[in-house]
Amino acid sequence: MSAGGIEDMSESILIVGCGIFGITAALELHQRGHRVTVVDPGPLPTPHASSTDITKAVRNDYGDDEIYVSMMDAALKGWARWNEQWGEDLFHRTGMMFMTREEMRPGGFEYESYRFLTSRGNMLDRIGMVDLQARFPKWNAERYVDGYLNPSGGWAESGAV
Repeated sequence: MSAGGIEDMSESILIVGCGIFGITAALELHQRGHRVTVVDPGPLPTPHASSTDITKAVRNDYGDDEIYVSMMDAALKGWARWNEQWGEDLFHRTGMMFMTREEMRPGGFEYESYRFLTSRGNMLDRIGMVDLQARFPKWNAERYVDGYLNPSGGWAESGAV
């Protein structure tokens, strides 16, 4: 490496930590032609990584954050491709529900997520108290009065991935 930056793109890159971010960074850099070394006190996947629990929620509901929502839209498509490539579903598209204790209002996470996602063409299902009680009786319909169901979200078997 010179003072001005990397002269040879094939120089070795060291990644410390083999959680989901370390491993995916290593895979992406390797696919781009870099020599990559990862280190972790191990085993792999390391049980100490926050990403290596039983499940992880996967969703594109992030208020009106266009960059993050766009990244998650791409990630949801990636999960669908992986499920097909692996021949088994490690991402389960069960939907993701967001409920509030009062009517959704501008500036609130649920409202901004609902507004932004529907403006992008996402088909979300608005859920009120009556719908909540009828369709999801385990939820306390007296406490949660407004929200929506996003059918694109779900969960991943992160430990298996």
